[in-house]
Amino acid sequence: MDVGVIGVIMAGAALAAAVAAVAVSWSGRRLWKKLEREAKLDRLEDSQKAIKETREVLGRLEREAERHYQKVGIVRFNPFSDSGGDQSFSLSLLDGHDRGFVISSLHTRAETRIYLKPVAGGKGEGFELSKEEQQAIRIAK
Repeated sequence: MDVGVIGVIMAGAALAAAVAAVAVSWSGRRLWKKLEREAKLDRLEDSQKAIKETREVLGRLEREAERHYQKVGIVRFNPFSDSGGDQSFSLSLLDGHDRGFVISSLHTRAETRIYLKPVAGGKGEGFELSKEEQQAIRIAK
């Protein structure tokens, strides 16, 4: 075979290889871009799922928080003239729906008495409230 023919064949083969490389390169880029888009969509879907789950948990926590004691009111007072200082108190603890209790401690020189009364809707439930207990509930609201 002639060297010129071999050169032409080699040049043709090189050109064919170059064309094939360019074709593979273009299809490789398209494939890479497609994979990148799919990865971004997967991450977006994962993020949306995480946001939805976070909202559900937050909603549940908000509903549960309404049942926890979160409002506090306290009033110190002196119910008896024979004792000095405001050693007695009424303390109210209420949840997000103004349910809970009020506890009162009445202190004298001889003794201390403690009373506990349930509260529903911000009012005494089944027991009459003293003015100090009512004031402690108002403060808590």
